[in-house]
Amino acid sequence: MALTATVSEEQKLYARWLSVGARAGLAVLSACFLVYVLELLEPQVPLHELPALWAHPVEHFRALTGAPAGWGWIALLGKGDYLSFVGIVMLGLVTVVCYARIVPALLKRGERLQAALAAAQVLVLLAAASGLLASPARADEVDLKRAQQIVSGRCFLCHGAQGESASELYPRLAGQNPVYMAKQLANFATGERKSTAMQPMAADLTPQERSALGLYFSRQKSEPHPAADAQLAAQGARLYADRCTACHGGRGHGSETLPRLAGQVASYLAAQLRSFGARSRTNDNAVMQGIAAQMTEQDIRAVAEYLSGLD
Repeated sequence: MALTATVSEEQKLYARWLSVGARAGLAVLSACFLVYVLELLEPQVPLHELPALWAHPVEHFRALTGAPAGWGWIALLGKGDYLSFVGIVMLGLVTVVCYARIVPALLKRGERLQAALAAAQVLVLLAAASGLLASPARADEVDLKRAQQIVSGRCFLCHGAQGESASELYPRLAGQNPVYMAKQLANFATGERKSTAMQPMAADLTPQERSALGLYFSRQKSEPHPAADAQLAAQGARLYADRCTACHGGRGHGSETLPRLAGQVASYLAAQLRSFGARSRTNDNAVMQGIAAQMTEQDIRAVAEYLSGLD
């Protein structure tokens, strides 16, 4: 004997609303995505920058891009990338609307228990969307306020409050790549990278504080500093293009694991190249030791001068 499934009118009503809502949400999402890809509206995060940001944990990504938490995205609806949230929200609310739509139909049929369950589903979904059910902040989330306290207490005397360096004796940290900086702080703390000044400063920093400091300085604006010797910088530009761009990029911005060199203090860059060449700095890529060892003092000064003038 064949079994036939009975579909109630409420189920049919739910299915119709679900179908219409899902199609509408997908259509809006697709249209908004095209706006982003075609750059019809200025984005918060340019499309070409996304590959470099995908590898970061959520809190790192938010700190680097200025992404808001919760419903803060509403204030950014004028941006091409955040406009897509409209379609995402529509899809997310389809189930809520469908449940809300069948409640009156269930009450009309006298199905009070089913109506109460559907209404409860609506309330739970709305509470989840509002953030009321969100879990507490994780202990390892990046605390930029804590980073600012550390900068004010121990970093600013040498590196400046915004990482612009207090003098030519110290490296600029503004705009530096955050993961790279966190690694350097860890290496200073363990002694893998030698520095009598930095080792005690980094020794008691937690991994979370190192990450926070890296993010804090990465978000500071690196001001352009024209090269002091244009002729020497021109020589350095040729050397850099020949030996350095494969890893450090055409403009010296580096990567997640490689430092930003653009705009760095020339004397600091020269000192690091000498350390790599002498193999007294061993905490980073061994390739640098081989490259630096082949550079003359004139080469070192020229490349450092060129990089110091980039932005």
